[in-house]
Amino acid sequence: MVYPDTKILLIENNLDDIRIIEEYLKEAFNFNFDLKSAHNLSDGLKYIEEGVFDVILLDLSLPDSTGLETILRTKEKVKNIPIIIFNGTDDTTLARKAVQVGAQDYLVKGQIDSNPLVRSIFHAIDRHKMFLSIESLAKEVTELMQSEQEVKKLEQTLKEINALIENAPLAIFLTHQNGEILRVNEEAQKLFGYSLSKLLTFKIFDLFDLESLDVVNKHYHNDIYNLSMSNKMEAMVITRDKKKIHIEVTSTILRIADNVIIQSFFSDITERKDFEKSRQLLMDQLLASLEFKTKFLATMSHELRTPLNAVLGFSQLLLEESYGSLNEEQKDFLNDINSAGNHLFNLINSILDLSKIEAGKLTLNFEKFNLKEIVDEINTVISPLYSKKGLEFIIENIDNVQYLIADPLRFKQILFNLFSNANKFTEKGIIKFRGIERIDHWEFQVIDTGIGIAKKDYDVVFREFGRIENDTTKDVSGAGLGLAVTQRLVQLHGGDIWFKSELGKGTTFYFTISKKE
Repeated sequence: MVYPDTKILLIENNLDDIRIIEEYLKEAFNFNFDLKSAHNLSDGLKYIEEGVFDVILLDLSLPDSTGLETILRTKEKVKNIPIIIFNGTDDTTLARKAVQVGAQDYLVKGQIDSNPLVRSIFHAIDRHKMFLSIESLAKEVTELMQSEQEVKKLEQTLKEINALIENAPLAIFLTHQNGEILRVNEEAQKLFGYSLSKLLTFKIFDLFDLESLDVVNKHYHNDIYNLSMSNKMEAMVITRDKKKIHIEVTSTILRIADNVIIQSFFSDITERKDFEKSRQLLMDQLLASLEFKTKFLATMSHELRTPLNAVLGFSQLLLEESYGSLNEEQKDFLNDINSAGNHLFNLINSILDLSKIEAGKLTLNFEKFNLKEIVDEINTVISPLYSKKGLEFIIENIDNVQYLIADPLRFKQILFNLFSNANKFTEKGIIKFRGIERIDHWEFQVIDTGIGIAKKDYDVVFREFGRIENDTTKDVSGAGLGLAVTQRLVQLHGGDIWFKSELGKGTTFYFTISKKE
């Protein structure tokens, strides 16, 4: 089924996650949507009052609300809009409680792609409409059965219930408490490959794989009657042709007069489960690969550094004329050797740092240190490069009494990489470093008046070994690792890094460092 112009409200404060969700939605085939995003719950609730939405995607870690309270506050405002949780925590208990208090589904960031997300939206809308319609009609039936004069109206209402079930896009089973199947729709027949008459000879438990029976029995005999348990389960069913299918079952109880009927919605999640399995296999392979790469690079870096240190040491001794005077040509050759050796040494260190970060082996040593002293120290090291080009280096909003809690060695590395990058692509003008102290974090800016970056090259900037290739950069050396390492070091500090740039007008890199007590 295609939902034209599905109106989606995304309540999420992480800009990267908003962008990812939007990309997922765009990738879906034949899916038209109108996405509106709010960065906190208060704004989201205002949007709900102002407009009509088909579904709400809700994060549980918002600046003004966290956890189950976020769902409860949303449910107070909306009764007829399905809510899908899109959270960063893979917590089964939290997921179960989220469904109990009114969410239609619970998705984990990083564990889902385009198709499962859109399918979840489809199912949430369908299930929610079905829940509201069937529960409303069931109440109407109960009321009508109390009056003999309303028989005809009762018959019409029952027909409406049957039509609603039959035309639903999901497989639906109505069962007795003992598991006897009372009613199924056409989608259920398609899912299992059985005729209506055949399905009505089964009990609901007969449709499941033996390995799922414990979960199934618990679901139908206990969980759906217990408000503290989930009304949703995942299990394996067996079709007529002996094919095993992963399904998700959501069940609710209908009370019609003195009868208790269980309605169950079956959703085929085989594709999602296969995706999760493939993803886990890929993650295991990736971790093994990263482990091997880390060990290999650690060994190789040691083997490379030993002869490289000798090259650097002896070339420096010769340049100092410790063993006799040199002519200009000899000095030029030795300077080239020393420069190339230092470039190779820095490259080895960057590759090793990157591999350690990717493997989760790089740990930070947080200390309290004077911010001005660190900045001055890096400036002293890099100032000869500025001076050679005649650039002016300016420090703003950093004084002698400001302190930062971070890893001082890695913070120096962040600054060195950004200052070096600014110098590399700036031929005239200024390089400015500015610090802004916020309530819960520091924001730093490295501003240059260099060549700038074209929009088409934005996605290259933080990519490993990514280099912008054009006429203005062809003579600039570098392996494209400095900014990739810098981004990961900032993220390890709990911060973020981004940039603004215009070709020919310079670039500003921004990064944040969280404040720690």
